Amino acid sequence: MSIIQDVVKGALKLATLPDRVCFSSWRDFLEQLPKMLSVEIPANLGGVVTQQAEPGVDDRNKLWLRIDPSGNVINLYAYQQGNWEILVTDTAYDIKWTVGDSNTPQNGYTVILPGDTLFPNSVVSVLVAQYIPLAPGPGYLYFATRFSGY
Repeated sequence: MSIIQDVVKGALKLATLPDRVCFSSWRDFLEQLPKMLSVEIPANLGGVVTQQAEPGVDDRNKLWLRIDPSGNVINLYAYQQGNWEILVTDTAYDIKWTVGDSNTPQNGYTVILPGDTLFPNSVVSVLVAQYIPLAPGPGYLYFATRFSGY
């Protein structure tokens, strides 16, 4: 594993495989998929340094979770080609497709719904048309989000 290649790679592993399963629908499959997969992070990853100031020379093999004086996360960095480079680069205009429960989106992200002021209605309509509703109840299983900040 090398952080210098601009990525930290982990192996996607099949953690469990249901015995003799027949999914009743694509929705059923998507709901079960997160339970079957896991990500294996390489053992030689040096760890994470969480602090405000730039880490020292001895910590250049680690990821740096930069925080502000209040402890809020600013960004995630890796030391690459002589500099600390940002690894998380989402902007409000990046659309991230998500499988989960739209009623509780990932922290820092907002579900794109009609009335969203960042995107034109024509774009939002195309996105929402692809959403898969949760059953039972309100919300979506498959939906689009945008970064809204931490």
